[in-house]
Amino acid sequence: MACPRLCVSALSFPEQLLVWSLRQWMAGRENWPSVEREFRRACPGAAGLVAVQALADTIGLIAASARRPVTCFPLCSRDIADDEEAVIALVAAAQVNDRHHAEARARDLMPACMVPVLLESTDVLGAALAAADRRLPPRYALAPAGTTLH
Repeated sequence: MACPRLCVSALSFPEQLLVWSLRQWMAGRENWPSVEREFRRACPGAAGLVAVQALADTIGLIAASARRPVTCFPLCSRDIADDEEAVIALVAAAQVNDRHHAEARARDLMPACMVPVLLESTDVLGAALAAADRRLPPRYALAPAGTTLH
């Protein structure tokens, strides 16, 4: 059965890790030690420590300063919320240094005065994930499934 929206199963492992981490944060801060463990497992060495701190900074900024309520689905959901997809796209854009797209996504989430702070934390997160060979595909730049390209 096809998902009407983007599904967790269609995501790469680094994307799934980000979505799972967002959902763990929203489910309760007491879940954060398991996120730290998974990041250290997925990103060995210093990259894992830097990545999890940058992720905490990114999520904390969004939670504290978003222009509107941010939607994350429950841990058990197979669908990806638009805001979860936005965070994935923001980190993917940071990894390929696509400032235009990263800024557009950040402006959708944050007031203008907080955009540079969010971009800084997602740049660090993207770089740490890339250092651990955990690159996110630039899915935001790909044509939707079923689109005919000429």
